[in-house]
Amino acid sequence: MLVEAKAGAAATVASPATDFDRHGRSIHDLIVKAHDQCRRFLQYLASADEVPIYRREAGRYTEVERIRLTDFRLVLPIGLTVESFSPYASLAKLFPDAGPILGHHPFLSLSIDDLFVLRRFLPSAGELLHYLEVRQAVAGIPQAILFDEMDHLGAYLTKNRFDWTLRAQLNDNTELICWDGQSEPVDNYFADGEFAEKPPPVQAVSRRGKTASRCAGSNEGKRMAFDRKSYSQFRPGIAQQFLGHACAGAHQPAATCKPLFSDR
Repeated sequence: MLVEAKAGAAATVASPATDFDRHGRSIHDLIVKAHDQCRRFLQYLASADEVPIYRREAGRYTEVERIRLTDFRLVLPIGLTVESFSPYASLAKLFPDAGPILGHHPFLSLSIDDLFVLRRFLPSAGELLHYLEVRQAVAGIPQAILFDEMDHLGAYLTKNRFDWTLRAQLNDNTELICWDGQSEPVDNYFADGEFAEKPPPVQAVSRRGKTASRCAGSNEGKRMAFDRKSYSQFRPGIAQQFLGHACAGAHQPAATCKPLFSDR
């Protein structure tokens, strides 16, 4: 996860009431500048097989790690803002200067408010990372329009891989898809005056499927799912067991279910 946060004086946005054109430019600049910062870093990672990263200490740069871009199955460039720019942020994929980084890493623009809601509905690391992966896939479909982050979250809660549904709806006779009202499960939850005392709605998966999803948030699950170097060190069959639980949650036989990760 590559997060570029915009806050303070750099994130000052002009009032739409006094100068609407400047307001639009301010928001556009905040989104695009975060995209550019992420783009420069990923271009640096792609500039060599292995590159050093540094920390600035007492006015000097100290090398802290060497990393390889090829070690990461999933790269999530995210621009984080204090203010919510919906629906502008969800349409950032249409900006000509905010396209997929390196050609295949779509950029996400999120706000602190969005993270508060995502944290409530997706409390484990595994759930959040899977949502962000699906969300990024939708960001890579410029012909698919959803209003804001709550619409994306609602579509995820009701359909899970709603990026697959959107792609299935695209054909030679379809140039644009607009989904409306997808935020209904999120809206209904917060419309309840006692929502703070109630658990949020979740996807209709089996208990074993939920266990598999939350496994990615555990120490073993994190290593198994995201660390290719140590993947082979785990006991034989753990990947198939993990996949079997996930497929059970999706009501699919393991033989026909595609893995969310591989050791390739």
